[in-house]
Amino acid sequence: MADSVGLPNDSSGIRCSGSTEFGPTTTTDSAESLSAHDLQRDPKYRRYVQAVDKILQSFDTISEWADVIGFLTRLAKTLQAYPMHTVIPRKLVLSKRLAQCLNPALPAGVHQKTIEIYAIILEASGSSQMAEDLPLWSHGLFPFLQNSTTTLKPLVLGIYEKFYLPLGPRLKSCLKGLILAILPVLEEENGEFFSRGISLLDSLSSSVGQGYFYHCLWLSLISTPHLRLAAVNYLLKRMPKLSSAEDVAVVLGNETGLLARALSAVLTDEIALVQRGGLELLVVHFPLKYGLYQDSDLTLVLQAAVSVVLRKDMSLNRRLYAWLLDSSEGTKLSDKTRQDLALALKSIFYITDDDANQLAKPYKILISLLDKSEVGQPLLQDTLVDIVWSLREHTLHSDNRASELMQTAIMFMDMVDPSLIFKQCYNIIHNITSRGLEGIEGCQVIEFMITEFKWHDEETQRLHFPFLYKAIVAHLLALPCLSTSLAIVPTLLRLSNLIGAVLNVEVLSHSWPLHDFIDATAEMVTQTNSLTEIEVSPAVSKTEPRNEEGVNSESQQILSNIDTFYTFADNREALVVRFHNSSQRVGKHVMQSAFYDLLQLLPDIICLMLLEQTQGLASDNARFIRDTQSSFIELTEAICTLSANLDPLNREQQFEAQALNGGSPISPFVLSAEPPIWLGPLMTLCYKTVTFPILNAALTCLLSLFSSMRYPIPRPVEFHMNVRSAVVKLWDCLSPDHIAYQSRAVELLWLLSDVSSPYIVEEVIAQLMSTGSSTEQLRNFDRFGVFWRLSENNGHETNVAFSRPLFLLLDALRSRDLTIRRGGETWLRNYVATYTRIVDPLVDVLLHESIHRRASITHVDGEEINIYQYLTPFNEAQADYAFKALLGAVRFGDRDFLKSIWTATVKRNDFLKAIQWVDQEYHVSSQRLTYGELLMILSLRYIESEQRAVPGNAAHGAFNESIQIHAAEFLQVILTRSDHMNYHLLVVTQNIAIRKLLLCIAMGRLDLQPMLLEVLHAITALIGPQRALQEVGAKPRKSDAGTRDIPSSPAKSPAGNSSGNLQQALEAESSACCEQDAFVLLHGLQKMVSSCLGENTGDRDASKGLQPTGGGLRFLTGYVASVFGGDEKGGEGETAQQKMQETVLNMLPRIFRILQELSIMFEGKEERPNFANPSADKASQNSGTSAASFSHVQERIWYRVRRFLNAAYKVHPVDTLESLVEVWIAEIKGNDEKDGTMPRVTIDMIESIDGSGPRPIVNTIVEIIRERVLADASPQRGQIKRAIHKSRTLSDVSLILFLEKYANFWMPAEGFSETWPGVAALARDACTQTANYRHLYLPILKVVSVYILELAALQSPEEKRMHREAEELYQKVCDYCTLIAGKAFDQGLWRKTAQTPDLAPEPEAPGKQSLDGQNLDLGLPEVERRSAKDTDEANVHEIISYFASHAVPKVRQFLHDQDKMLVLLSNMVYYIITPHFRNKQSSIKSRLNPTLELLSAMAKVPGAQKAWRREAWDGFLDPKFFEMGLPASRSWQTIVQAILSSDKEKVAEIIGRISAVPSTTIFMSKEQETMIRAQSVRRLSFAIFSGPTDQYVPKLPSIQEKLVDIFKSGSGPMVVEAYLCLRVLLCRVTSHHLSNFWPTILTELIQTIERHVVSSDADKTADTAAFLAACKFLDMVLVLQIEAFQWHQWIFVTESLESLPDSRTITNRPIALIDKLHLSWSGGPPDSISNLSSKHTDGMRYDKTANSVPKQRPILLMRTISDKRELEPFFSSISRQVYQSTYALAKPDLEFLETMLEGELLIVDESAAAAAAAAAAATVGAGGQRETAMHLSSSLLDPSSIAEPLPKVASPQFRNLTLRRDKLVMPPSSPPPPPDMYI
Repeated sequence: MADSVGLPNDSSGIRCSGSTEFGPTTTTDSAESLSAHDLQRDPKYRRYVQAVDKILQSFDTISEWADVIGFLTRLAKTLQAYPMHTVIPRKLVLSKRLAQCLNPALPAGVHQKTIEIYAIILEASGSSQMAEDLPLWSHGLFPFLQNSTTTLKPLVLGIYEKFYLPLGPRLKSCLKGLILAILPVLEEENGEFFSRGISLLDSLSSSVGQGYFYHCLWLSLISTPHLRLAAVNYLLKRMPKLSSAEDVAVVLGNETGLLARALSAVLTDEIALVQRGGLELLVVHFPLKYGLYQDSDLTLVLQAAVSVVLRKDMSLNRRLYAWLLDSSEGTKLSDKTRQDLALALKSIFYITDDDANQLAKPYKILISLLDKSEVGQPLLQDTLVDIVWSLREHTLHSDNRASELMQTAIMFMDMVDPSLIFKQCYNIIHNITSRGLEGIEGCQVIEFMITEFKWHDEETQRLHFPFLYKAIVAHLLALPCLSTSLAIVPTLLRLSNLIGAVLNVEVLSHSWPLHDFIDATAEMVTQTNSLTEIEVSPAVSKTEPRNEEGVNSESQQILSNIDTFYTFADNREALVVRFHNSSQRVGKHVMQSAFYDLLQLLPDIICLMLLEQTQGLASDNARFIRDTQSSFIELTEAICTLSANLDPLNREQQFEAQALNGGSPISPFVLSAEPPIWLGPLMTLCYKTVTFPILNAALTCLLSLFSSMRYPIPRPVEFHMNVRSAVVKLWDCLSPDHIAYQSRAVELLWLLSDVSSPYIVEEVIAQLMSTGSSTEQLRNFDRFGVFWRLSENNGHETNVAFSRPLFLLLDALRSRDLTIRRGGETWLRNYVATYTRIVDPLVDVLLHESIHRRASITHVDGEEINIYQYLTPFNEAQADYAFKALLGAVRFGDRDFLKSIWTATVKRNDFLKAIQWVDQEYHVSSQRLTYGELLMILSLRYIESEQRAVPGNAAHGAFNESIQIHAAEFLQVILTRSDHMNYHLLVVTQNIAIRKLLLCIAMGRLDLQPMLLEVLHAITALIGPQRALQEVGAKPRKSDAGTRDIPSSPAKSPAGNSSGNLQQALEAESSACCEQDAFVLLHGLQKMVSSCLGENTGDRDASKGLQPTGGGLRFLTGYVASVFGGDEKGGEGETAQQKMQETVLNMLPRIFRILQELSIMFEGKEERPNFANPSADKASQNSGTSAASFSHVQERIWYRVRRFLNAAYKVHPVDTLESLVEVWIAEIKGNDEKDGTMPRVTIDMIESIDGSGPRPIVNTIVEIIRERVLADASPQRGQIKRAIHKSRTLSDVSLILFLEKYANFWMPAEGFSETWPGVAALARDACTQTANYRHLYLPILKVVSVYILELAALQSPEEKRMHREAEELYQKVCDYCTLIAGKAFDQGLWRKTAQTPDLAPEPEAPGKQSLDGQNLDLGLPEVERRSAKDTDEANVHEIISYFASHAVPKVRQFLHDQDKMLVLLSNMVYYIITPHFRNKQSSIKSRLNPTLELLSAMAKVPGAQKAWRREAWDGFLDPKFFEMGLPASRSWQTIVQAILSSDKEKVAEIIGRISAVPSTTIFMSKEQETMIRAQSVRRLSFAIFSGPTDQYVPKLPSIQEKLVDIFKSGSGPMVVEAYLCLRVLLCRVTSHHLSNFWPTILTELIQTIERHVVSSDADKTADTAAFLAACKFLDMVLVLQIEAFQWHQWIFVTESLESLPDSRTITNRPIALIDKLHLSWSGGPPDSISNLSSKHTDGMRYDKTANSVPKQRPILLMRTISDKRELEPFFSSISRQVYQSTYALAKPDLEFLETMLEGELLIVDESAAAAAAAAAAATVGAGGQRETAMHLSSSLLDPSSIAEPLPKVASPQFRNLTLRRDKLVMPPSSPPPPPDMYI
């Protein structure tokens, strides 16, 4: 056995009882000092000292336990030879040796001999000297009893009884340790020494005082869990019974705070026996009825007590309920207990913790308490609201904790009786005041319950929801003044809406008897029949609704029953008595009554709104306006929800009431003569409101009421007037300024059209479109266009229902007002998808059912001519108008119109039914008839039809002739302009025209003849010899529903719009954007690109026949050529068209960027929920804002964009794809990959191109790259013909980046096998053309890695071959990347190219400048320009980082062969890692962290140690190893752990290096050798810190031996490292494995501190670092609260109360060494623990959050000090810190300790630390210096604060941060202080 400390000097071993060994010298100690001086001159005593020294020195030669017996025997003889001396020589070393001899691993004989020596020493010392030497002899004795054998226990107890008890009050300092030493014999009540232990503790209690004794016992219960059972056993035997607060003051010294915390610790212990004993204590000694605790203390005890139910142990539960219910008093919780227990449970529910199990704990507790109805049910009623509110607060954190907690809460709510839940809800509603935040919060609780939990049970749906709904409405009606109660009205109405939303439909259609929901047995019914109503009389109704006409008595009865039901909800017998024979019905009956009451509230709120509009909008009235509007919107929504199933007039209940009153039986659906009171105000509001949300709500409510339960419209005339006003208001909402309201406004217009007369809405719209100025009419045209488009999207037949406005637009085509005509043309282009939509209403006119004809024969010049005569009069003007309108449409639409009517087939059933005569008369199938054929037939029929002659009417027939002229004219236009024609119908037309011409000649009708001749001329031109026998033109085709056949708007050149204006337009708010601007911009871009590229990239069909004004496309083409193309004089053979083509190709990325912005312009415009103002959010939701208002616009824009992309790709596929890739780069710029997703708008654009599957995309990108590389490598690079024409603005790396991301995120699984050949070809080219592909190796590697992972999942033989090929290519490319990262390319072949292709300068591309000469900047990426050197360095850094993050962690997925994997990793080590460790240049430091991350990644690969272990070990042994930051340290921890786990001998090597210093030179100094050994100790500490807990337990003996040698040597740097190693061991080794360390550690600490107590060397700088290290070790031991240290803690700090107030007296000198040291240095006493109540507690160092367990942190956080007196604040406060942490039940902040130790293991640059200190000091103001140390230490320990390796430290020593003395103070955060500690 080795010694840890050399023998002290003579003076330290001869102090007598009066010496100053443990206290400062005073004037009264002079005599005793002289006696000590006399001992030094006593020759016998000197021989005594020499004999002891000789024996102690022999201890170092002991090798086995038998030698220990001999050592102890000789020592005992020597001690017995000098009984006259009370001062034991060398007692410090002797106490350590004796403590070591009590090691549990030694035999019992050694223990017995050691105990005998203890008895000899204590006998010789006497009580006075023993009191002084208590720390020396006790630190070995106190822990021994728990490990001693049965034969030795009486010996130890005898020592305590004989030598300790006589000390009396002088035992106070060590009383806690002594109690812990005795408690092990009390663990078993039947134990042999149980009674003796009880007696010994009783004697201690009498010696020191009962109050102080129990005080120390409470501390023991808190700090030492494994002895709690023994302490509880003693308390059960000896704890006096307490019945009042006076008893507590007498027995316990009024210290209930510490008692409560001790009981809390016992009740939360992990051992059930301990908890059982704690509950037994509560039942027997601390009954609740006596009120022995303060409120906060009782809460703490109750929280701990109720947690025992989680064990599901009946014995524990029985004791708990006995304590709570107090069996002697009854079986019901007392009011005080109920209140206190509810408060305790609430505080548990509100706890904040990161652990989901802790958050779920209170729910599980309450679920278990519900098993005991006497306890659980009352508690549930008192805590339910707080439970739900706390759950709501927790779920605001939308993370996994919230979801897990929600599942537990759902399980809890499922177990609760719904009656109890809704009783609390009813009480909340009843207690709501008109102005109260609590009322709003209560409603939020109910709202949360309804929305977050499922309520599908019948009782809730049929009973509780209707009751609660009725109570809410009744409370609203009972509000005294609605205008002053508006703060709560929206909340209540929103709550009613939530209930209505979750109600089942059957609840609104059926009623059930209330007594069906009262669970009553036959016995209960029999018993309750004998009870009187007085015993359970119902309470008076709590709400009194206002008296209105109707059935208020019924409503009052319902409210009374609801109140009674919830009053006795927890008393089933009372409910049976009250409702067993009740006729009360629930379900629809209650909801109908509530609905009727709800409607009565409507007039009052409407009056408030109208009053608000009349008075105007004042700034101080904003809240009133908002509340009023929110209330109205919520109310109307509630009415709409119920109106579909309930009667707004409550006619059924009126009928029942009248029948019960003896009235005549009438039908329940007979209408009252007067309309209801709510109808008039609601209709008035519809035309008086000025805001759309209110108009929407009012109209929706009104229309839903009219649509419900056969309720016709009263007063139609008045209603229709209101409808007209509402239509005008809705019409205004269709303007571009109200785009958010357009969709809902259109829906409301259709609903009004359905409810009112079908022509009213159409008439109002037509009137608005036909009146006013030209500008106003154009605005109305646009509004009708919006109405048309939205209606078409919703499936409405707008062309039929609103034909009059459509006819006005057709009239505009023939208007003489050019503005109106232009407006009509624009409307048709923008809003009509196909011409057949405007033809339908015209055909409907021509086929009107009132038109009847009869065929007749007329003879003209001997020819029979068939004509038709009208049988009845009809509106000829309409028919004439129809043909005029058709003429206007065909002249406007020209060939597009004709194409549309010839390709669209007639499908309307009413048309097909009306033209059945076509088959027989014209021999044309009506089922396959096109619109063109139908219009020709109708024209012919009207040409053939004549009016019957009316004698005396000269004007008769004038309209008919006009009809025939216009029909013939229309026919002539069709024949001359159509590309499609039916030959059979053409022949029929010719025959009819000839016959009609003959008839006109005969009748002398000249006006029609010219048109008929024109028709015949057109027919003659069509019928030629070659087409006489066949059909003319193509067969009718089905129209493409997705094809737009309306000519687009004239092209608008974007030349006048700069890029800045364009950006502003794209970023404008949606409410100010009009989709027409987007279409105009799209069309302009289409025309420009199609002209410049020489191809039509737009919609060819859409532009056919369009002749733009103002020069049209030619003007635009010339403008583009002049502006973008520049001078037409170019190189040889280069035309202006080629210049324009190149210009546009260069602009394609920007054009596509515009298309991208347009395609997403109308995305995400939905209203976001307003959490800050729910009322405003509800108003927004009811305003009609909907995604439908934007989705249709986006679909149309996206369709046009897709057509544009297809056309561009067809002409220039390579340029188009590269431009889209460039847009994609801009899209992802600044957007990191989050949750494995990336932006994909551009990908959608690429995939929308026809035929753009994975193969074309990948192959095109690959070919672009290969062409680029080939061109860059060729000497004639400028003469090579390129497949791509646009300038090169995108780097090769960006192209491969796109390829990688496309394969990784968006390529389908089947696409990998299809595209692999192209990727493989690119990789093979890279492997063969190394110089050309150098800059692309890493991107190619990333692409190949994606393919390997995907191909591995495929199973076909060909796919497996691809996978093998991919592995080979991956290994080759990875090797090349390794060479690049290792700088192997610096020589030879790799420097042939002076510049990489990405760095080659590009000429200014045409189209790079905008129209005004400024650069176009639309966010597209620019090629980064860097020097070749910077680029190489960046590539190396990127390669190493990629290897570390992806390649090495997945190497086994990339390479399945073990040998290939090892070769790959070995190459990385050889070329990257080894040069880094061997290179001493500072430039390589920038790659420290990536290289270490790479090595760390290798360390995690199984079976790869062979490749990297040697180099890593050499790096670990490097002298500059610790010069790194925290990121590098984290990597090294993984590396070192992997090495030491795989090679156990390495640990022994590290330990061996501590004593054996490898000498490389004979000139090594002692200081250098010491520093090398110190580094070896720190290296050992780092290795232990890198491993898991208890990994190095087998090596502890060797480690202990080295540490003992270090302490023996006394070398300052070595001692500092030894203490640091011990601190690491405390965190990495379980405390019971360190039992052998404590004698050495305690001796060192005692010797170090005692030396500073005795000597006045505080001002000396010698051994300052070692002294700080010892103090920091002590600080950490106290923070960690190690149980093995609890026996010795009193030696160093005062951990309990002092019984005497004057700590300056000699009789009460402090025993704790730290307190002695503070007294010695400062001359004053330390902070007394007894004064804590009067002091602020800013000395506490806690990380404490609300309602969570506080976490304790060390006080000493500095790395070095320059003066030992800088530690005075630590000495003065550490005792207080320890006591407060115990009192607060604080736990150590292990995470902080780990970070602190990790930081101290590294070398910190002094300048960087000083800068951090200055920054921390700058954040502290006057009087705030107490926080500086904490802030500074946190900044130094923050991993992000040392992101890079630290600069080299100038001094070879470990330089650390020096903190000023005034900065070493603790932060102010702390738990509440304990109460006054005086007894």
